[in-house]
Amino acid sequence: MTTTTDSSQKHEHHHTQEAQTYIRVAIDNLQSIHTMLTDQKPCADVVRNLSGVLVSLIECRSIVAQDHITSCIRSALKPGQEEVLNDVTQLFQQLLKGPLQGSHH
Repeated sequence: MTTTTDSSQKHEHHHTQEAQTYIRVAIDNLQSIHTMLTDQKPCADVVRNLSGVLVSLIECRSIVAQDHITSCIRSALKPGQEEVLNDVTQLFQQLLKGPLQGSHH
């Protein structure tokens, strides 16, 4: 699900390049995995590479979420509400670093 927000408020995202790097790595690895599957490479190698893609995406998600907290949410807060950021930051970190669960089929 995607949501849109008012983009008229400008603020800086500090880790965009780092997030883009993780995305580029994931894309490159996915292209490599596609070739591996086409070439019928060993399943264990494919799974290892897929795990690397997942790690890249999880790291990217964490970076973007942290930027959202420190940039987007901070710019929307009213004076005196800054202490809320610590609680939100801790919650996001716990949720984003939690176990990745996939299907079991």
